[in-house]
Amino acid sequence: MKLHTITKHIVDYYLDHLERLTDPDKFFRINRKTVLSVESRKDLQSWSSSRIKVNLSDMKDVDTVVSRDRYREFKSWLDQ
Repeated sequence: MKLHTITKHIVDYYLDHLERLTDPDKFFRINRKTVLSVESRKDLQSWSSSRIKVNLSDMKDVDTVVSRDRYREFKSWLDQ
């Protein structure tokens, strides 16, 4: 798995494990393959009903659409 920060890192964790290691106030798992930092988001874009695309400040090659299952929880996380 690759960990995208300003630079890319290869880590030996599954995403489920990595998610448990992060601070839930600062990181959120938006879909099955992406955990993002609150600081990494540039803006939000309506993708479809109940879906949001998160535009990241430094990475354009990462799929950043919030899954339907996590949409409401994500909106609550942003509002905290």
